[in-house]
Amino acid sequence: MKKTTPPNDPQQPAAPELLEIARELKALRASLTSRDGEIATLRESLQWLHAELRERDERFEEELHELESAQEIAKLSGGDASRQIAYHQTIRRIRRIVGEVTPRGAGILVVSKGHGGLLKFAGRRGLHFPQDRAGVYAGFYPSNSLSAIAHLEALRSKGADFLLFPAPALWWLEKYADFRKHLDRRYRLVADEKDVCVIYSLRDRGQWAELDTLIAECREKLGRDPNILDWRTGANLAAVFSECTVFSPVAEEDSLPYLDRSVDIVVTVAAQHAEAQRVASEAVVTLTPVSERAGQFSLSIERDETAAQNLPATSIIIPCHNGSALTEGCLAALLETIPAAFNGEIIVVDDASTDDTAARLKKWAVADKRIKVIRNRTNAGFLASVNRGAAAATGDILVFLNNDTVPLPGWLPPLWRVLREHPDAGAVGGRLVFPEGTMQEAGGFVFADGSAAHFGRDDHQLDALHYNYVRTVDYCSAALLAVRRSLFEKIGGFDARYEPAYYEDTDFCMEIRKAGSRVYFQPESVVVHLEGASCGTDLNKGVKRHQQINAAKFTKKWMKVLKRKPARPAHGDTAAWRALALRGATEAGA
Repeated sequence: MKKTTPPNDPQQPAAPELLEIARELKALRASLTSRDGEIATLRESLQWLHAELRERDERFEEELHELESAQEIAKLSGGDASRQIAYHQTIRRIRRIVGEVTPRGAGILVVSKGHGGLLKFAGRRGLHFPQDRAGVYAGFYPSNSLSAIAHLEALRSKGADFLLFPAPALWWLEKYADFRKHLDRRYRLVADEKDVCVIYSLRDRGQWAELDTLIAECREKLGRDPNILDWRTGANLAAVFSECTVFSPVAEEDSLPYLDRSVDIVVTVAAQHAEAQRVASEAVVTLTPVSERAGQFSLSIERDETAAQNLPATSIIIPCHNGSALTEGCLAALLETIPAAFNGEIIVVDDASTDDTAARLKKWAVADKRIKVIRNRTNAGFLASVNRGAAAATGDILVFLNNDTVPLPGWLPPLWRVLREHPDAGAVGGRLVFPEGTMQEAGGFVFADGSAAHFGRDDHQLDALHYNYVRTVDYCSAALLAVRRSLFEKIGGFDARYEPAYYEDTDFCMEIRKAGSRVYFQPESVVVHLEGASCGTDLNKGVKRHQQINAAKFTKKWMKVLKRKPARPAHGDTAAWRALALRGATEAGA
């Protein structure tokens, strides 16, 4: 039999048509290679053209703003005209400074009374501060520094990059002293021309941010404000951290007249590091000048190695379904505000999101090993997701946190403190604040009819005395709730009858008191809650409709206990609501 050669035999001669195709492909490849240079040149030309068009567009914007100013001035006469001319000259100077210190495309919060001219920057987005939910001027100023801080951090999480104080608004920095401390310690000052404007970069950490965090950690560990030795830094730390005891050696010598480990924190320069180590008990902070401008430093912090051992093992559990931008904003704020010696994990439960949440969370988990992601195959709802996250947790303390929250600096240690100092505390919640800087919740009440209410809702006076002390409450929202894991497991987690969501946290807190423990409210723990961002606010559709359905389930389950609860006061009866807060939740199982 004649032997045939398989078609794919490498020894088989190539068909003429295949050789021709190979030659054509080779010629095409050579042609494309020769055109690489042309393509690169074309790309560069397009980039140049894009930059040129952008610059022309910005120049057009600037000329348009100038024309609008001139038209406004032309309508005035006498003293009004002279004042307006001076005002518009100030605006021109502000725009010049903004162009020098901010990049194109930046979002700039401007403190003003809503004047539109102050928001017009070439190639940048001018934003009102303060503003309402529609983004227009709010029509009122914050009632206190905490409101201003909460409002700022909410807007920062939504993309604001800079905060600008025009000269007429610099009084804010005097009136809201704690707000100014927040800015000076956490964000970099990029423009400081008092007769024109002051600008903070909200994307660049201030030089004192790490020291501020260190002080908070030491305060939690020691149970008091740490004392700070300012040794030849020239940084005037006594003014920056005025609430702390900051002192300096009386004599200018190369050794310190203090016993070993007798000062909590020593702040010094590199040349004195060894002596600083001898004296410091908690940390040595070394300052290094970073520019010719006086008072600009980089910080290096050497902490006590036992710091992490003093913090409880904690699992922070964040459920989410879609809303990837919200989740990323929460994680960014979280990583900025947890203690450097944080001993624990951050568990994000992705409840079968259909947007880009999964891809984004994967990047976060790669960037920070403390972040662990659990993904539900099907949408299980809030309750099942937090229970699943709790089952996977390893910490002694479980902290439930909504993905539509923005934790403020120092939010976590006060929760630990309540659980440490109050053996009867089974759970503790914090103060939830709306993005506009008003109160959402300072603990919750449960009434005889089974209804529940947040104490202080919509109040502008966040600094009122009745919101600012630790007390027992009926419940705290699971948007921010710290629980002992042993008790959580004993109770069996959140009751599945309330799936997919609503009333599970109220019911859980009732179970805590039934088990003989208490629920506490800790006002020092503050989180901005973008309520409705994840589930909406319409009670008749979506997940939100379960709020009314589950209210009936709750009332039926706790019928006997509810008989001992007070009647719900009239909405405007402020005295009755305050009396309820003073009373607390003192009845066992109530």
